[in-house]
Amino acid sequence: MTDKRKHILLDATVVNSKPTGVGRSILEIISNLSQIETPFRFTVAVSDLAFFDFLEDKTNWNVVQVKHCGSGFLHRLFTTHLEIPKLAKKLDVDLVHFMTIPASLHLSCQSILTVHDIAFHLFPNTVDLMRRIYYRATLGLSIRNASAIITNSKTTATELSELHPEAKDIIEVTTFGLPQWAETDFPESMRNNSAPLLFVGSLEPRKNLDRILDAYLQFRKSNQDSELPVLTIAGGRGWLDNKLVKRIEILESEKLVTWFGYCTPDKLMELYKSSSALLFPSLHEGFGFPILEAMASNLPVITSNRGAMKEVAGGAALLVDPESTDSIAQAIEQLYINRALSEKITKLGAIRCKELNWLKTANETLDIYKRILILR
Repeated sequence: MTDKRKHILLDATVVNSKPTGVGRSILEIISNLSQIETPFRFTVAVSDLAFFDFLEDKTNWNVVQVKHCGSGFLHRLFTTHLEIPKLAKKLDVDLVHFMTIPASLHLSCQSILTVHDIAFHLFPNTVDLMRRIYYRATLGLSIRNASAIITNSKTTATELSELHPEAKDIIEVTTFGLPQWAETDFPESMRNNSAPLLFVGSLEPRKNLDRILDAYLQFRKSNQDSELPVLTIAGGRGWLDNKLVKRIEILESEKLVTWFGYCTPDKLMELYKSSSALLFPSLHEGFGFPILEAMASNLPVITSNRGAMKEVAGGAALLVDPESTDSIAQAIEQLYINRALSEKITKLGAIRCKELNWLKTANETLDIYKRILILR
């Protein structure tokens, strides 16, 4: 008997062996979608099977591993424009959801595209040249072919509609949520002023780590206490980071910085629980998961006074100008010397992080699928 349900292909091929923000968000949305009763059947296209075993016993869910061609950017080109269209045609799917930019430009069915951020346009110097050229060349065409565009925050929706006004009427906001692994009510740790400060993020220019290091050193210079906190860095290599890595290694040798590289959720949880504050004043984010992760860990947050970071923080963080070393340094000092302020922000954060959840995001995404495949 032929299955009459509409068939949706989810392109999750960007999820690799060390998933960070985009990869983690894809895992979260698929995990939560698989927990909802839907009128559809799903196939998930993946590069690495390791993270998708949670779908093994799910009815109406199938996982297909696509071919590898090189790695990184080359593999992304290959899968997006060759493997995904081929798989969509073979499976005769009704809709392909490209879960990050760009979408395939040659597709025989409808498509949805999730846009996580447009840093390549707003902060071009923070993205390597080839990616910048590629995204600029393909995003407009991807939008033109899409039935809907999903963004992870209202900020990203606004930024995208300003860059591509033709997309304004098809943009849907499905705000991301607190990662499931962070959904734990931690008892407030016995933190003191000497507990480490924490930075979480890949070593890439838009994370603003060079300026964070400047601000941290300025804070140390203006405070001569014997037990000043070290700065812990949790994040793997990114791009355009050679000078930054050398600087971190020098500071490590001086015992001012501890660099853990890429961290699993278990390790991140340990770091959040044992730190005194999160430093996350990025130049640009589409969302900013570490903000919610820290809040769930009863950790006060310093983040940027702009864009999605301000939106996600929701009034429960200390906001700074990310392009001002003085602003960042002053915020670090405020939390260091003002325990009442730190406790106030921590309590607000514990409330804020519970307002955003992935099950709500999944239901909103499912509603978009229904409007495209059933109601039209």
